[in-house]
Amino acid sequence: MEIRYDERWNLINACTLWHIWRRRCTACFDNFLEPPVETIKAIWCDLLHTLKGQFDSIQGESDKANKERHAFYKLWDHMGMYTRSTRRPKWLFSPPIWLYPPPIT
Repeated sequence: MEIRYDERWNLINACTLWHIWRRRCTACFDNFLEPPVETIKAIWCDLLHTLKGQFDSIQGESDKANKERHAFYKLWDHMGMYTRSTRRPKWLFSPPIWLYPPPIT
């Protein structure tokens, strides 16, 4: 399971466009405007569940599985979706603060 650089941006773009389209349809047809922060959280959650599924599909301790895990880490390490202190990532289920500013009070 070799993941290429293009696949990273394809996944991010697909999740983002899907949620923007859904939110716009909800605004047009149901007359309900959801806050942008909720859209960002939904995109983040979809990305996490997709990546967690990809990572969980890499089974075993063979050389091939280790190479696939290394390729996964190499591709996704700098996105802030998980931390890695052991052999398995710890998934961060809330988006980082840099994705959206806190509300002004």
